[in-house]
Amino acid sequence: MSRLFISLLFLLTSFGLMAQTQLPNSNFEHWTKSSNNRDSLIGWSSSNSVTISPVISLYKEPDSFEGQYAANLDTAPFGFVGYSTIGILVNGHATFSYGGGGGGANVELASGGGSPISFKPTEVRGRFKYATLNKGDQGLAIILLTKYNTNLGKRDTVSFAKHIFSEIDKYTPFAISLTDLMPGVTPDTVSTIFYSSDPNTVPQFDVFSNLFLDSLYLYPVKTATEETKGGIQDFSIFPNPSSDVLKIHKSNNQSMSFIIYNNFGTVIKRILVPAYETDYILDLFDIPAGIYYIRSDQNYFDTKKLLIIR
Repeated sequence: MSRLFISLLFLLTSFGLMAQTQLPNSNFEHWTKSSNNRDSLIGWSSSNSVTISPVISLYKEPDSFEGQYAANLDTAPFGFVGYSTIGILVNGHATFSYGGGGGGANVELASGGGSPISFKPTEVRGRFKYATLNKGDQGLAIILLTKYNTNLGKRDTVSFAKHIFSEIDKYTPFAISLTDLMPGVTPDTVSTIFYSSDPNTVPQFDVFSNLFLDSLYLYPVKTATEETKGGIQDFSIFPNPSSDVLKIHKSNNQSMSFIIYNNFGTVIKRILVPAYETDYILDLFDIPAGIYYIRSDQNYFDTKKLLIIR
């Protein structure tokens, strides 16, 4: 078994231990290479799988809001006439079609995409910035919450949203509000589809645009456990300040993953606390003295300030 396969298996297993009702790899930290040697975001699908060289529609972006990486969706010209080719990114496994020319709509989401969900979020939130050399171009997001209708043998759209990203040069919060089309119905799938340019309005030739995305999450932040128990997955840390070890206490018997990051948003350490451990002891010997923050991937709003002293 290759090291690459083992690494991928570990990452995918880790995603399964995280909140199952959140988007996979929502901070865009975990990447690999596809069969055509293009950047591939684990847990997501992109039009990188079908675009023709030299056009690349998705980049692993080191200029991130937090952590090491963000996602950079790219619109770029193709061929000697410069047909505008948009980038598309969707959570889950999806397939794309590529027409080989004809303007921005020549790349399309053909089928698939989406991740399991067991509650009904009201918003998709995150950070973005948008750069373009073509004034008036704009990024696009389409959010779908769906549920399979066994009687009709098709999917019902439970909630829907469409959102435009305008040009801005620094990471900015966004919140995409979902319209509830079927009150009282809980969806089973969430699909978030991002476009580097709106295929309905993008100019046909010579467009250069980039949609940067980071720190996505569904709001309100819940997990499958919360749906059945009505509780909030939270945690406590002590001692704080600390010099050598830190105890993380979680108030449930579910696996929880945590990140520790500094004032610049750089992730210093990732921790996975197994389901059977209520109290987890973390050695701090390899973290320099200073001010840090710790949060769980399951609850973006429960962030605690940590002071390490020597």
